[in-house]
Amino acid sequence: MSIVSFTVLIPFGINNFIQGRLIGGVLTLSVASLFIYNAWLGWRGKYSLALNLFGVIPSISLASVNALLTLGVIGSFWAYLSAFSIYFILPLQPAKYANVAFLLAVISAAWFSLEPDVFLRFSATLTAVCFFIYISTRETTKAQAQLKKQSITDSLTGAYNRVQLSQSLKDAMANFKLHGIKSTLCVIDIDHFKSINDTYGHDVGDMVLIELAKFLHDNISSKDTLFRIGGEEFLILMTNTEAYEGERTAEAIRAVVEDLPLIEDRPITISVGVTELGHGYGWKEWMKLSDEKLYSAKQSGRNRVVS
Repeated sequence: MSIVSFTVLIPFGINNFIQGRLIGGVLTLSVASLFIYNAWLGWRGKYSLALNLFGVIPSISLASVNALLTLGVIGSFWAYLSAFSIYFILPLQPAKYANVAFLLAVISAAWFSLEPDVFLRFSATLTAVCFFIYISTRETTKAQAQLKKQSITDSLTGAYNRVQLSQSLKDAMANFKLHGIKSTLCVIDIDHFKSINDTYGHDVGDMVLIELAKFLHDNISSKDTLFRIGGEEFLILMTNTEAYEGERTAEAIRAVVEDLPLIEDRPITISVGVTELGHGYGWKEWMKLSDEKLYSAKQSGRNRVVS
């Protein structure tokens, strides 16, 4: 969008200078320059909210106001394109407020430069266009947020899934390497879960998963993250936590889960493997060590924590 805007604006900026409209030429070329800088940032995979909010949008607004004041009706056409660009350039919330400021500035300029009947039509259509753009962008943003949530969370329990897990583990490893922030994994497996499904049915099994996920989510620290990584397997990524702290937390969770009344006359128990992130680990190695400790907990009798 920035490249196209730059390409479109350059001839008009040059024409403004040829026609003696110095302010219009300077404003148009300034906007074009900001767009090409934005394109360069985008090519490098970066985005600057400050640049767009305090640089690009004010420049676009000033250029639109100047076009109205100097060219009248002909200059008013740029206002519609500018209104669209605000929602392409900014996130929804700042775009909403920037659009209100833009409307006030442009409609004020139109009051002085357009005939009354033209002013009314221009103000009404521009306001309607801005409203429709906002509604469309809001719904698109909601849909995108919902799709993102669905892609990274487990539909049954609401815990994060494996799609999000690998990135979270990589982030934890980066924090460890750069800042020395330790993290610990707790891999949790429900003991004899297959027999629960076989005895009580899959509806009861699903209920156990949902209730356990809710309990885990409500009883871990706000800095920790819960994942469902298999049928009856969960994982807690404990940030800024050493192994002994993770083991202590896991043991407390294990003891309470054993007493939860999830199924009448049948205790539900869990086995847990706890592993602190160490030097030289890749995230797959970290996961493998945690799985091995979980396996050790199950092999040594279940309903226990191995660290």
